[in-house]
Amino acid sequence: MDTMTTSPVESCNKALKYGLHSIYSNMNLNTTCQRVLNRADSRIQQRQNDAKREMVLNNPYWQGQTKIYCSKKGQGFINCKHNSRNGYKSVQSNSTVWYAWCFDDEDDLSERNQWPWNELPKFIWVQKLSAITLHGRNFIHCNCSFCKWVGLPCRHMMVVMSDLVMVDICWHKAYHVHYGDDSELGTYFAIINFLILLIQHFMLFLGQLLSKVKKFVFNINIVLVHYPTIYIKV
Repeated sequence: MDTMTTSPVESCNKALKYGLHSIYSNMNLNTTCQRVLNRADSRIQQRQNDAKREMVLNNPYWQGQTKIYCSKKGQGFINCKHNSRNGYKSVQSNSTVWYAWCFDDEDDLSERNQWPWNELPKFIWVQKLSAITLHGRNFIHCNCSFCKWVGLPCRHMMVVMSDLVMVDICWHKAYHVHYGDDSELGTYFAIINFLILLIQHFMLFLGQLLSKVKKFVFNINIVLVHYPTIYIKV
């Protein structure tokens, strides 16, 4: 997300070839590895210094409760989603379920309104939001999965509730300041990050396993259809 190129490889090449710790083809392996490590340490130290400066900065033009503890980039995402919610409409079906949608065409000036793209069908999503309670705390879930993967409230949540504080721990200002240090808070952040990655990898493995099981069962059904059991009456 921080890279300015279309490929992560290009961003790594720029970090290695330019700056005080740049490397080149005629350099020996010992010096190359030392410069790569120094470059990584300097970038980590620069990020921590930026995070420490951001801890005491607040933008007075930002609205919402998250501006106090949320990072600048995270608050920018929240403001963007908050502004883009204006074209959406919502309805509440019961005490814990809402539906949000936007039937207006947002790409009036885009090339997709020209031939041949304008001949293709367009599908409009209606998102379902549900209020859940976990460990005595109230949360809201949306089918768009933006909050699940990014860790910030989506525009559909902003339609239902304009001021949300459902922000993942990685978007907190203190996360980048204390992550990886020897303090108790830094150890806590490292453990939480490890558990999140472990759960994500486990869910990915479980999804792949279920897909293989479904494919195996489907192949068995095909075999049973093509080769049915024959009973011989004696």
